[in-house]
Amino acid sequence: MKFRIENEGGLTRVADHVLNHLKKLVSESGSSNKAIIVGLCGNLGSGKTTFMKYFAKELGITEEVTSPTFIMRRRFRLSGSENFPWKNLYHFDMYRVESTDELGPIGFDDTIANPENLVFIEWPEKIASALPRKTTKINFTFIDENTREVEVIESPRASVITNVFRRLAQAFKNVFKK
Repeated sequence: MKFRIENEGGLTRVADHVLNHLKKLVSESGSSNKAIIVGLCGNLGSGKTTFMKYFAKELGITEEVTSPTFIMRRRFRLSGSENFPWKNLYHFDMYRVESTDELGPIGFDDTIANPENLVFIEWPEKIASALPRKTTKINFTFIDENTREVEVIESPRASVITNVFRRLAQAFKNVFKK
């Protein structure tokens, strides 16, 4: 789904849509055995960190949300977790990462393996090989000083559909082999 945001406040609508999408993913798939992961893609200044501020607010986080560029990871505890299937929100910034070898010391694998975590990653393309296929992506495009285009790519559903078609194709192959 695409959104055209004319001012910063428009990100509230996007954050609400993303939160509802992620809650629906969890409810449709039952209890997950891994974290839900969202990649935030876009150039510098396209709105990724600003979006995180609005998303965190949707989760009831009152702490200041800033880019974790130099520390690479921030963790926020979700105090109202009875409203959400997660206990923690993690915000990673991979801008300075040169190799996936740098992920071990910051506990990345443990973080994405824990189903109690909701994980947002700025610059996910820098660590694409370390991400699961079922990563939702949000693309941010700078239009002008006040305008951004934000596209939510709900890839988890697409991968489920792809798996169904693969199984059907294999079933047809098996039938025609006989």
